Amino acid sequence: MTPSHHHIKLSEITLSYYEWGHKNAPVILLVHATGMHARVWDQTVKSLPADYRIIAIDSRGHGGSDFNGHILDWKTLGNDLIEFIKLLDLKNIIGVGHSLGGI
Repeated sequence: MTPSHHHIKLSEITLSYYEWGHKNAPVILLVHATGMHARVWDQTVKSLPADYRIIAIDSRGHGGSDFNGHILDWKTLGNDLIEFIKLLDLKNIIGVGHSLGGI
C-alpha cells in the first residue's frame, strides 16, 4: 500500500509526514531515529493491521521536513511532535519510536 504524503505548518517549521489507512481509524504514530526519515518504517507498516491509520513523520531536519539551524535541544523535536498531534487532533494514539524517536 502506498502512503499519501502531506506537509503541515507548525509554528516554526513545516513537517513532512506519510499516512496509510483511513482517517477515522485508531492511530499508530511512528517516529524515526536521528539521521533517518519516515519511510524507514515502510517494512514495519506492511506488518501492521490494515484497520489502523498509520502516520510516520519526518522529524525536523530529516526527510522532507524543514531544517532551520542546528538542533541544540532534543526537546525541540518533542515539542514539534506535540504540536503535530494537536494540529491533527489525534486522540488515543499508539506511539512507536526507535532511538531518538522513542524518547
